[in-house]
Amino acid sequence: MFEGMSEERVDPDDARLDVAAFDAVSAPAALELVRPLCASPAWMDAMVARRPHGTIDRVLATSDAVVATLSAPQLSLAAANDAQVADARSAVVARVGDDRAAQQLALRDELAAIVRTRLQRTLA
Repeated sequence: MFEGMSEERVDPDDARLDVAAFDAVSAPAALELVRPLCASPAWMDAMVARRPHGTIDRVLATSDAVVATLSAPQLSLAAANDAQVADARSAVVARVGDDRAAQQLALRDELAAIVRTRLQRTLA
């Protein structure tokens, strides 16, 4: 199915996959692929469950929509398990202060941008 890769073992470091290949792999293989992209289990589950995406634009739109729905605990979990997102959270807190609602909105924007970049590097 993928040159050098089995359907059940997809290594995101091996090569960029096209969206059709991502759509075609088993759910466990797809979870393995998206796991390093966002530390939110809710995001991972939604990205796999909403396949097939068909195009990279639809993958990105789906990701943005899912990030927009993440709860405060899900955002915290994403930041707690990803150094880049944790750094973004620190920058957000410094920028917006103690306003929790503003922090969550800004962190969602930061997380969406980080995940978009990772998706574009992983999927073609």
